[in-house]
Amino acid sequence: MPLQDLQLKDALQPAGYLDVLYYYARVAPLLRTFLKGKSLATKIHLPKGNIPFFLRRATTDGLLKVDDLLTDVDLNLLKLRINALADVRGQLTEKQQRIWSYFVPRKFIDFFYATNGESAGASLERLFFDIDRKGVDPDIAQQVTAALLDVIAHDTQFRDIVGSFKFYVQWTGASFHVYLLLNKTLPASFYERFISYSKTDPLRSFTGRWVAHLAKEVYPKTQAGHEKKEGWITIDPSQSPSGKLARCPFSLHVNSPGGFDGIALPVDIKRLSDKTLIKDLQSFTPKKVLDNLDHFKQFLP
Repeated sequence: MPLQDLQLKDALQPAGYLDVLYYYARVAPLLRTFLKGKSLATKIHLPKGNIPFFLRRATTDGLLKVDDLLTDVDLNLLKLRINALADVRGQLTEKQQRIWSYFVPRKFIDFFYATNGESAGASLERLFFDIDRKGVDPDIAQQVTAALLDVIAHDTQFRDIVGSFKFYVQWTGASFHVYLLLNKTLPASFYERFISYSKTDPLRSFTGRWVAHLAKEVYPKTQAGHEKKEGWITIDPSQSPSGKLARCPFSLHVNSPGGFDGIALPVDIKRLSDKTLIKDLQSFTPKKVLDNLDHFKQFLP
């Protein structure tokens, strides 16, 4: 029986215990284009202790791609995961063992990928901005996100340099991500020269100039950079360079070892001015996501 034919009441408990692999394998077909050629990564949350989580990624744990979730995750694998890996290793392929290590049973796991590849200094095929909010209503983040798209779209100097691109917007489960999917690759140096934000020279980069406009016209407490401040919206492009990670569409937004507070979802850009958008996005459970994959498919690149 194909995974998509399973009728489950709880998408995170396919065999009666927590196992997020089934859910992530079910959304994987929609991610083949967006994650084509990208190495996957996961953030595995642990019970309270000295180490709150650990990362799995290609540089340390072997390469895993989205197609591997399509070809190597089946019902037999899911059934075996009630056991310890050491007890069933001989029944698994090498790739299935790797999948197991990335998606450990009985743990809540965030799903990531290498934004522009794992190797430092690789060229850029996408630019990624995290619209982080700390102590700010998500409606404000929505307004800033919409305004950011508008200011970028009307920046003719930027377009002259980068050429054409396509926007992709994602709800993270808590705020928004904005992508610029480029039609031509740019050298790694482009990020430092034009996108990276500098406190000492804030208007040097496009990011700094865009944020200055947003702070003046949309929300005064809007800043650029990586440092988060209470009561502020922070626009952070620092996960764009190769070697950095970004949250995958449909990833759980895990807020503790015992749970999550949202799901990363593709956003209909036309709804960024809709006051009901966030309420609608917050209403999705993992099962509701799986029941509405055709709806989200239209908003993915």
